[in-house]
Amino acid sequence: MTTIPALRGESAFIRFPERAIPGVDTIGISEHAQQQLEKACAGNGVILLAGPPDSGKKTLAYALLQKRCGPHSSVAAIERTPSPEVDAVVQYRTKDVIGLDVNALVRAVLRTSSDVLYVEDPADAETLERLCQAAIGPRLVIASFSEATDAIDALAVASATIRPALAARAITTSVGVRLLRLLCNDCKTPDPSDRTGLAAAQAGTIYRAAGCAACNDTGYRGRTAIVQVVPVNENMRSAIVSNGIRAAAAEEGMPTMQQVAMEKVTAGITSIDEVLRTTPT
Repeated sequence: MTTIPALRGESAFIRFPERAIPGVDTIGISEHAQQQLEKACAGNGVILLAGPPDSGKKTLAYALLQKRCGPHSSVAAIERTPSPEVDAVVQYRTKDVIGLDVNALVRAVLRTSSDVLYVEDPADAETLERLCQAAIGPRLVIASFSEATDAIDALAVASATIRPALAARAITTSVGVRLLRLLCNDCKTPDPSDRTGLAAAQAGTIYRAAGCAACNDTGYRGRTAIVQVVPVNENMRSAIVSNGIRAAAAEEGMPTMQQVAMEKVTAGITSIDEVLRTTPT
């Protein structure tokens, strides 16, 4: 719950977190992306998750952690606000006022036998370097970056924060995450004009939001996830070291966030306006 003083009283915002953790196959991402993520979380290394707050990073992180939970695995998470509570994951909450920040908790947890570690916003170079060094060994590390706009930007942030050679060796996959609102099936309307040119080369009927009683006149009901998965292959590792990440991703044919989101538009489940609202240009 968040309360904010206003001119005439106080505003209160209540967020109801999901109690059940969805699986990777239930959050709306493509089968190809699911396969890429399952391959990434099967071994060791660092998986980067990029996106602003409330973009679905934590939901995706816990969906991936579930795949490594088991009687012979030790899974830990370091967060500012652990949510949801998960029995199979040892969850640690940062408390900066007593010196228990992300860096201190990472140092402590890495001295334990944790096989898998999720860290929310490891901002400083020392923390990220420790995580990368740990992931070169037998550990899987999932790190989220709220300041990074997409998967390519997360790689650029990591390589600018620590030694590029270490980042190239440790990071196996970078993932951009967003949540898109779903069009209301009761009132969505065909949108014959491609106002942006984004869908010009793609088949499918494009719809726009209208609004009705079923969706409280918003035109949208429910949300779905989109993920931009960038596997770090040999070409990408060289690009990280040489600071040519975005050019290498284009050369590899890796999709942008908008291109991934447009698949939802041509499937008729969201609108171009929603894509432009949520994805970086």
